[in-house]
Amino acid sequence: MTGNDIDYFQILKERLDMYVAAITQKPNAPEPAVVIGPEFARTCGNMDDVFTVMTGSRMFITTIGSVKEYLGTIKLR
Repeated sequence: MTGNDIDYFQILKERLDMYVAAITQKPNAPEPAVVIGPEFARTCGNMDDVFTVMTGSRMFITTIGSVKEYLGTIKLR
């Protein structure tokens, strides 16, 4: 990895597209975290590890909460 160029924005876009596709395939999921957690675990190579699934779900929930809080502080509706 050292010495290689990394296009972080491309990686973020690909991951976002991956998660959006996963959510689109499960329209009856009660909430996005139910889909994001397993997709995160699959990406990590730990599909069957409940702790990895829970970590992905929790990271998603925490991130969404932080974005909501930020948008609330800048008075954006």
